[in-house]
Amino acid sequence: MVTAACLVAMATLRHFTFLVRRKERPAAPDPLALAMLIRIGLSAGLSLRTTLESVREAVGPRDADAIDAVLRRGLVTGLSEALRSPGHADSRLFRLLAEAHMTGAPLAFAVSTFIVEESDRRRAVVLEQARTVPIRLTIPVALGFLPGFVLIAVAPEIALALQGLLEQVTGR
Repeated sequence: MVTAACLVAMATLRHFTFLVRRKERPAAPDPLALAMLIRIGLSAGLSLRTTLESVREAVGPRDADAIDAVLRRGLVTGLSEALRSPGHADSRLFRLLAEAHMTGAPLAFAVSTFIVEESDRRRAVVLEQARTVPIRLTIPVALGFLPGFVLIAVAPEIALALQGLLEQVTGR
């Protein structure tokens, strides 16, 4: 009884520390969420710089740091050049914004296109993972059905065979 209580306590503690560690990790930058926030600002008629400044306050620390770096570099080299510089967590989005900004293409349309492409990419990843589920479940399902199959179909046959063997040995 004491052993069972210790095992339950250890499992609970391990689960709790896993949850605490999980909460301590900084959130990974999400380019799709960042793009949606940028699209909101751009469709409201804000300039790209004002939109980035507004979005910086609404995102996590990693995204905010990347946006701060772009805005600081943009004061020196220009916003388009700062967006094109490598090393950002959302470099695809920033490169797209830089190209649209340099060519004069509508920024909101470019960001909307990025959102559609990123959503399609994520959907493709999820579908690919979903396609492997039946393959990965084959063995667990088979192992789950096997004991029941043995008990229902094979065990009565084995019992009949053993009964016949016992009757032959005892001579009845």
